[in-house]
Amino acid sequence: PTVPDAGSAESKRGILPSDSTIRFEFNLPVVPGFDGGAVGSISASRSNRQERVAHELEWRGTSLELKPLRPLPAGSMLIASARVGVITGVSVNAATSFSTAAIPDSVPPELESIFPAPDTALFAGTGKFILRFSEPVELPQGAITFSPFSGRGGLSIQEGAADGRTFIVTVEIPPSQPVVSLNLLDSITDLAGNRFAARTVTYSSLSTEESGQPRLVSMTPSAGSTNVPLNATVQLRFSHAIREASLQAGLQLTENGAPRPFTLANESEGKVWRVTPLSPWAVDAQIQVAVLATVYTETGITLNASNTSQTFRTVAANASPTVTGVEATAEFVDLRFLHPLDAPPEEPFGLRAGQMRVPVRIEIRGPAWWRLIPVSPLRRDVDYLLMAGPGVELPLRFTPRAAGTRTQSPDVTRTAPDEYTLRYATGLHRFAAAAGGHRVVGVDGTDLPHELLVSDDGRTVVVRSLTGVQPSVLHLGGQAIIVPVRSK
Repeated sequence: PTVPDAGSAESKRGILPSDSTIRFEFNLPVVPGFDGGAVGSISASRSNRQERVAHELEWRGTSLELKPLRPLPAGSMLIASARVGVITGVSVNAATSFSTAAIPDSVPPELESIFPAPDTALFAGTGKFILRFSEPVELPQGAITFSPFSGRGGLSIQEGAADGRTFIVTVEIPPSQPVVSLNLLDSITDLAGNRFAARTVTYSSLSTEESGQPRLVSMTPSAGSTNVPLNATVQLRFSHAIREASLQAGLQLTENGAPRPFTLANESEGKVWRVTPLSPWAVDAQIQVAVLATVYTETGITLNASNTSQTFRTVAANASPTVTGVEATAEFVDLRFLHPLDAPPEEPFGLRAGQMRVPVRIEIRGPAWWRLIPVSPLRRDVDYLLMAGPGVELPLRFTPRAAGTRTQSPDVTRTAPDEYTLRYATGLHRFAAAAGGHRVVGVDGTDLPHELLVSDDGRTVVVRSLTGVQPSVLHLGGQAIIVPVRSK
């Protein structure tokens, strides 16, 4: 074969569009890369930079075509070469050079999209940004920077597609930064030389722990726990903020193997969740809590482990009852239990002073409300111990009284989920409330905003929570009144 007459480089200058096909025509049928050498290549040089140009090759018997995969800037010098041969074993190298023509374009390039989206909280460590411009662009050295510089690794850029518009920027992201930024400078140009309008895209970065794969940090009650109260809730603590819908679908709660419906409450920006069964647990039941690996974070990342499951057991029927509140006066001691008692607690049960047992009479005021009435009034200068079953002893502390008043124990009725009505034998409570103030404490231990309505005769008091949280203890006039969990 003979070398085609491509003409001088000077005569071809500025006439080849940047993405045109370069075609070699031979006088004989040829075989590309006949002797195992390179088939064809294109290199481009511009502004003292030289690079190989990705291209497609098509062989048509007597011709060889090289098609650049992406446009090249105006004014680029192209050198194209081909190595071919014929069946007789003769080979030939063909080469020619051109320069690309000017591009009639005055519109500067724009950033069409960037991932991750601006203002996203980024994971610490190696991070990647995907940039897509409105048209093919040139990214000279230093055209993209990242701050703050982490001191590890560097910044690298590679094309994400062969169209000259998509690029992948890899950087090292430092942890726990309120602001990190990807800076796109005006040295970025399109193929016609139009400059990009400089832009800074800001983000924040997560801590080192948050940047790890999301995981379940802890579960309460812990695995293997026993004598768990019947009104206990389950707390799940995650390393990352969890999407509620994924947790609702990926959480399994069973009691003795039977599914239990539940509600979810977010307690700490999606990282801590409170799981509450719709009704109290059964006595002496095995509870299993399973968190499936399908649970994912707010950013769509699933947990880093397979399904996580653990079990605990509720309080046994013959276990010592759990005392949730005590109101002690000289005349009586009121006890509130976590769940209703079907039978008297196991011995020892009652009061003692030192080693001496105090004679008492037991009066059942409600399913979980028992009153101990001493034969002789208790003395405030004596240290008493409350015995509430085997191994359970509590120091008895007298409920303080407001000055100038006497303590009354009202009849308490739950008249609504968040409302209680207290009825007193006399009308002294209005003055006691004024003297000692009043507070309402919820089942979660926090003070509740509330309304306090007192009848004209002072004998009826209505306490209403304003938040919908069920009250647990009413502090009225210095007297702590433990309200029933269930309606009477």
